[in-house]
Amino acid sequence: MAQVTIYLDKKTEQKARSAAKRSGKSLSAWLRTIIQTAPEAEWPRDFERLFGAIKDERFVAPERVVPEPVE
Repeated sequence: MAQVTIYLDKKTEQKARSAAKRSGKSLSAWLRTIIQTAPEAEWPRDFERLFGAIKDERFVAPERVVPEPVE
């Protein structure tokens, strides 16, 4: 099994350790579960086919708003 080093600030480390303890897992096992159950970083196959698939006269495209520049 591979080993990975991560750097966390103290507050984040405490939060992760507390969550792991509450779940009854080691920190490594808890992090592994979080990573394994995280959603994939890509859209499902055929997602693009959904565009325009809903035929409903009540649907109105939102007005396009151009943001004002920030100084």
